[in-house]
Amino acid sequence: MEAFRTWMPTARRRWTLGHLDPVLVTADRERLGLAVDALLENAVRHTAEGEEIRLEVVRDRDGETARMIVADGGEGILPAELDRIFGRFRSGSQLGGTRGTGLGLALVRAVARAHGGDVRVRSAPGEGSEFALVLPVRPPPAPGPGAAVPGTELPGAPDAGPPVPSGAPAAGTRTAYASGDPGPPGAGRTTVEEL
Repeated sequence: MEAFRTWMPTARRRWTLGHLDPVLVTADRERLGLAVDALLENAVRHTAEGEEIRLEVVRDRDGETARMIVADGGEGILPAELDRIFGRFRSGSQLGGTRGTGLGLALVRAVARAHGGDVRVRSAPGEGSEFALVLPVRPPPAPGPGAAVPGTELPGAPDAGPPVPSGAPAAGTRTAYASGDPGPPGAGRTTVEEL
C-alpha cells in the first residue's frame, strides 16, 4: 500500500481500499511496486478531482490466481483501443485529452508476464476503468511446528528474522502477503501494504 499512500496526497481523488483477500504471491518487490505505481498513475491521469480510485486484492475462485485491482471512475477507454493500450509508446485517444508516454501499461504487462501472470482491463467510455494485475498464488505453508497462523503477529519488522530457508523464493524475490497475513516465520516477506 506504500504506492497507494504515496499517490494519495498528490491528487484530490476519493481513494478507497476495497476487499483485501489474504494471498501469497512470489514477486520481485520493486518490479511489482513499479507496476502498481504505473496503474495508480494511470488512474490519476484519467480521473478528475473527487472521482474514485480503488485498490483491491482478490483471490480468484480457482484459488490459483489473485488479482490486484486498480479501478477508477474516470473517462474510460474506447472499446477499439483496449488492445492497443498495452503496446510500448502507445496510448489511447484519451477521451479527456490527457496523453502519457505510452510506457506505463506496457511496463505493467511486462512485470505481470515476468511473474507468470498477466494484466486485464475492463472499461467503457464514461464508466471508468478496472485494471487487474493477475498473478499466480503461492500455496500457503503446510501447518507444522513453527508455522505461522494467519492473523498472528510476528515480532519485528516485516523483513526481520533469520535467513530465508532453502526451497524459498529465488534471490531478488519476496513473497507478498495481503490483509495482515505475516507469512511463515523467517521467510523473506513483503506485505502488499509495503507496495
